[in-house]
Amino acid sequence: MSDQIEIELSKDVIKTHPGDTVVETFVIANRSEVNDQFIVAVEGLDSSWYELETSSAKIYPMDRLKCRLTLNPPKDSTALAETHSFSVKVAAKNDPRIETSVPMTLVLRPFYNFELKLDPPVFGGPTGNYDLLIHNAGNDDVPFRMVGIDSNDSCRFTFTPNAPNRTCRRDAEGKSCGPAGRSPKLWRNKAV
Repeated sequence: MSDQIEIELSKDVIKTHPGDTVVETFVIANRSEVNDQFIVAVEGLDSSWYELETSSAKIYPMDRLKCRLTLNPPKDSTALAETHSFSVKVAAKNDPRIETSVPMTLVLRPFYNFELKLDPPVFGGPTGNYDLLIHNAGNDDVPFRMVGIDSNDSCRFTFTPNAPNRTCRRDAEGKSCGPAGRSPKLWRNKAV
């Protein structure tokens, strides 16, 4: 860390939703007597999440340069709803001792996107087994409460949260037995 170069942030904590674009500015001040090219970099964030307007600039002694950082985290499950720490670093090209960095925080808010699929989609007979497949394409964990509803009141639904199969049994007397459900937790898909 050098006191010969300074970074002044407009904000050090940025809150946004994945898919949104946020533009933040910061100022680089050359407090040294060195007339040099300065390299500007972001460390700790995926490079596809941001665009740095200036990656290299000549800053004269005792001069300042205003820079723009555009953040655009993707709206997919890789942009987790959590706090992401990163930093902006500035270093003199010809004198590595003249270097500084400032910490920043990107807080991503959650978004929800999921699909349900019943397999098989249709079945007949007095008893049927099926799988309810839930694909979570959001960026946060989502609890689901499963409830079966039959508009004819002729089925009884039994959910087995810890097993992959769900069973729907037709009531032998044709009476409604009412829906039964529990609240298993669905974990987000991991990007590979």
